[in-house]
Amino acid sequence: MPSRWRVWMGLLIAAAAGLALGPWARAAESAEPVQVELIADASAVAAGQPFKVGVLFRIAPEWHIYWKYPGDAGLATAVTFELPEGFVAGELQWPLPQSFAQPGDVAGYGYTRSVMLIAEVAPPKDLPAGKEFAIRANVRWLSCRDVCRPGRAELNAKLAVAAQPAPANEALFREWAARLPHSEKELTLGGPWHSATTITGAPPPSADIKIAITITGDTKPAKVEFFPAPTEAVLTDKPSVKSSGNRAEIAMTARRSGIGTADHLECLVVITLPGGERAGFPVTVQLPAGNAPAPGGT
Repeated sequence: MPSRWRVWMGLLIAAAAGLALGPWARAAESAEPVQVELIADASAVAAGQPFKVGVLFRIAPEWHIYWKYPGDAGLATAVTFELPEGFVAGELQWPLPQSFAQPGDVAGYGYTRSVMLIAEVAPPKDLPAGKEFAIRANVRWLSCRDVCRPGRAELNAKLAVAAQPAPANEALFREWAARLPHSEKELTLGGPWHSATTITGAPPPSADIKIAITITGDTKPAKVEFFPAPTEAVLTDKPSVKSSGNRAEIAMTARRSGIGTADHLECLVVITLPGGERAGFPVTVQLPAGNAPAPGGT
């Protein structure tokens, strides 16, 4: 089943379990549960010197929005930047998500309270000083509590061009940079941490791919979480995580949908220490060759 179908099926399951959907299910409440703002780490930028922009979400208590892969129900938060000619935005950077216990045992991944999604922007090398330019962000999200409400915003900001960049909002960007995933080698929280992946199961044309990942570290974590980020080409079931001491065993089944091709699956491991500190690192699962469709797929 394509992932977008799976998301909508998850939403329908959630609705059947009592999670009403959006303003078409219930009259809009008086206050918006999510406020958004476009922020840059500079008040002035210089030709050819990258800067960062972020969309800051402030989320009302008890509400949440969704990660780039929302889980079995929900919709991924989306940010699209509109930049002047010659400016190039890098890939959107997502802070560590958390998991939600949603009605009907439906897995959900996302954020509460606040989150800032960040991208690095490279300006052209021939940008003349003394001018201003505008950046825009088109933002869409789904916020949920006992109801779900879709939201959207078109954000604008103006920045000056100078001979030398002028930093701004440095503490805010440092705060959210610290909450981004790091590589295993860069992760120092209670570490070092190591991962090992084993692929089992029948080779193609079987659609099922059994994935086992072992996580080990020098410290006994309070919690280990695992967030897959499947695509339309590869779907996953809900992973299981079992921890013992400083070791965690993760098991999951992936399945080719028959739509497109994929040779790997991106995942994220998040570790919480007894003191509450959280850190995470990406794990790339290399998939066996083949593009067998899931049973019943097209």
